[in-house]
Amino acid sequence: MGRLVYIGDGESGMTPVDVPAEQLTDVAFVSPDVGCTVGEYGAILTTNDGGQIWTSQSGTKPEALRGIAPISQENIWCVGEDGIAYQSSDGGQTWTPVDIGVDAELRAISFVDASNGWILAEIAPAARGRFGGGFGGGPGGGFGGGQTTGIILRTSDGGNTWSEQARGSEYPVKAISAIDAQQAHVCGSGGVLFSTNNGGSEWVQQDTGVIWDINDVSFADAMKGFAVGSGGLIIRTNDGGISWTSLSPYTAYDLNSVFLISEKKGWVVGNYGAIITTEDGGDTWSAQKSHSYSNLNKVYFADENHGWVVGDSGVLLSTTDGGKTWEAASVPTTGSLYDIRRGPDGSIWAVGEWGTVIKGESD
Repeated sequence: MGRLVYIGDGESGMTPVDVPAEQLTDVAFVSPDVGCTVGEYGAILTTNDGGQIWTSQSGTKPEALRGIAPISQENIWCVGEDGIAYQSSDGGQTWTPVDIGVDAELRAISFVDASNGWILAEIAPAARGRFGGGFGGGPGGGFGGGQTTGIILRTSDGGNTWSEQARGSEYPVKAISAIDAQQAHVCGSGGVLFSTNNGGSEWVQQDTGVIWDINDVSFADAMKGFAVGSGGLIIRTNDGGISWTSLSPYTAYDLNSVFLISEKKGWVVGNYGAIITTEDGGDTWSAQKSHSYSNLNKVYFADENHGWVVGDSGVLLSTTDGGKTWEAASVPTTGSLYDIRRGPDGSIWAVGEWGTVIKGESD
């Protein structure tokens, strides 16, 4: 718990004031009553009574936030560890906790429009939630009996209610690529990849031909997509995920995220600052200089020129020339950042450790 001291008018000595944050690093006042203090873990607190009472402006707990989905300028969702989910209806000024219905780590969130979205969760068998069900169709019949259970949750009413569509206990789920309200793809450990063409009523396991962890998946359209993973894994599909082809590895580093801006052009990021790009649908790849040795966790592009990457140790990189040059942004955290997205209004949102939510403006 952070500690400030309050000096009252006409009194000697100082009175300690507890505030809802860890170590505080700076404080400033614009008037005798109105002030602000900041600190570790992205803490931002304000006071309107001269410092006797302080209020957190983040509204999030210190657990790591894993995914964010800016649906509109005002409506933003984020999810993270311990089943925490938040919704903001005022552009991120305040955040309201949302009960998703599972006590689990929420790994990813994706909305395709204001009504339809998915959340991926991981849960230990001893802490299973209140829903049931399992994967259907497809080779292998779905997930088996491992230590971690993967869960897919779906909403069709803008997040007012969430229902479980699938659950499995052999491989954890890691990422989702949702194309529209009907078609989506989910990837996970052990080369697992599931697809739906009916909004999640049925999830079919695809034969990826690999056994390595798949960390992310991205589709340019309904047919063409890439998935990346451990040991430099890159696989490609041209038929909507029914069949996959392994591409020649460009690097032996683990690859953590892939983003396609078209069927030909895309970017992949991974450990030790790795950024690679293709302009011919994955036939050839070239490296881009990130000037970072941190593990890079997520890549996102708004168009062929404007893109962003987040990673460990508070790394946030941006480019305005398609990655020919990457510049590091100054962010108010040294914790790992896990997801970054561009909102419909052009604002950039990133989330990470310690309940961090960062907002920026794109060029």
